[in-house]
Amino acid sequence: MSPSHELVIIHPGSGSRHKCASPKLFAHFLGRLKTDGIFPLVVGGPADVDAILDLQRICPEPFQVLQDLDLVSMAGVIAHADCFIGHDSGLTHLAACLQVPTIALFGPTDPQRWAPRGPHVKVVTGASCRCQGLGWETVHACREKPCLQITLESIMSARIAFCGDGIQRAS
Repeated sequence: MSPSHELVIIHPGSGSRHKCASPKLFAHFLGRLKTDGIFPLVVGGPADVDAILDLQRICPEPFQVLQDLDLVSMAGVIAHADCFIGHDSGLTHLAACLQVPTIALFGPTDPQRWAPRGPHVKVVTGASCRCQGLGWETVHACREKPCLQITLESIMSARIAFCGDGIQRAS
């Protein structure tokens, strides 16, 4: 399959690891995108070093990373994306604010209160969880975090529905 010119940006981190799905989910997602001929860009800031390192450790193949840009430069990069996938984070809100089709992964924080808004935003969550809305002590104590057990299929479906299928079509 020939490479797509679609720019998919992935932000695997957030301000707290307790708001992040497993890096395995992103590793599988990166693999599926590559199978589809899409070579995404992984982005992050200073708080995302561990999330990106975890992802690099488990991915069988290297991927492009853009990290620690100033906010204006990061906004410039994100503004060119065809699709942005990230957790409950500032960069996810920035992508939504820039009107980029955004898939926002939410877990213990309430998406009704904290998710970005707009017809170009799709919120994806796992199952309901006892830690949701009960404070950070409860979130930290929750080991299973079913709210972050987001499936690869749900992300792939959201990407296709909100961001297209990555196939270049003749005009």
